[in-house]
Amino acid sequence: MMPKNNQQKDKKSNLTPTEQAVYFELVRRRVARTSDLKEVISDRSKLNTVLSSICSKGYALRVFRGLYAAVPPEFLDMDLEVDRYLVAQSLHTGVHAISHHTALELHGVAQSTFNEVFVSIDRSRHDLHYQDVRYRFVYDDKGFGARDIMHDGIKVRVTDRERTILDCIRRPKYCGGLEEMLKSVAGFVKIDTNKTLEYLGQFDETSLYHRAGYILDKLRDELEVDTDLLLEIKGHVGDRCYYLDGVVKKGRGRLDKRWNVIVDGNIEERMRVV
Repeated sequence: MMPKNNQQKDKKSNLTPTEQAVYFELVRRRVARTSDLKEVISDRSKLNTVLSSICSKGYALRVFRGLYAAVPPEFLDMDLEVDRYLVAQSLHTGVHAISHHTALELHGVAQSTFNEVFVSIDRSRHDLHYQDVRYRFVYDDKGFGARDIMHDGIKVRVTDRERTILDCIRRPKYCGGLEEMLKSVAGFVKIDTNKTLEYLGQFDETSLYHRAGYILDKLRDELEVDTDLLLEIKGHVGDRCYYLDGVVKKGRGRLDKRWNVIVDGNIEERMRVV
C-alpha cells in the first residue's frame, strides 16, 4: 500500500478487543478474504459485522464483496492505494496465477505499468474495477507453470518465466501489444529449453509453435535460446500459415517461410527497438 496523500479524516474510534483481533490478522495478511479470517471468528455473520465496524472506523477498506484490505496504523489518516497484486491473487478461490502483462511487471521486465491487472482463472468471470484499476480475468483450464514469489514481504502466485513468455506470445493484446511484449520479454535473461517444450506440449497448439519459433528465433541472443529448442519447435511447424499477432494491416503483411508466420512488413524495425 502506498499513501496517495495525507488528507486528514475524522479521528478513528477505538477498536474493541474482538475487532483488534480481526484487525491484527488483517494487517498481517494485508489483503484477505472473509474465509481467511474465520480462524479469528468462526461465525460468518459475526465476522461480517466486525469487519463492517472496522471499515466504518477507518481501519480497513472493503475492496469487493468478501475481500478486505487493512489500513496499517501509520496510514490511518491517509487515503490509501491498495496493492493491486495482493488484491489480484485474492479475488477468487479459482485463481491460478497472476499472468500476462502483470506477470511481466512482477518479474521486473515490463516496460510499462498498466492500470490493468491480469489474472488467470479456471472459470469465466466479468472484469472488476477498484481504485482506477481494472482486474481482468483470463480463462485458463491448464493450470500449469506458476511459482510463488515474494512481493513486498507477501507471497504471491505468478506464472513463471517460460509460461509468461508463451502466454504473451499467444495473446499479445493482454501484454500491451506486440512491441510492448517484445521489449518486455527480451528482458528475461534466459529461457529454459525443457520447460518451454513441456509447456508447448501442454498447450498443444500448432499456431503457438509457429509464433513461438519465430519470436524465440528473433530473440535468441537476448534469451540465450538453445539451438536444440528451435530445432524441436521447427519439427512441429506445418504447411499452414498463421498471423504473428492478428493485427497485420492489409497490404503490409509478408510471409516468414522458416516459421510460416505472416508478419507486419516493418517487424524487423519494430524488433530493433528491443
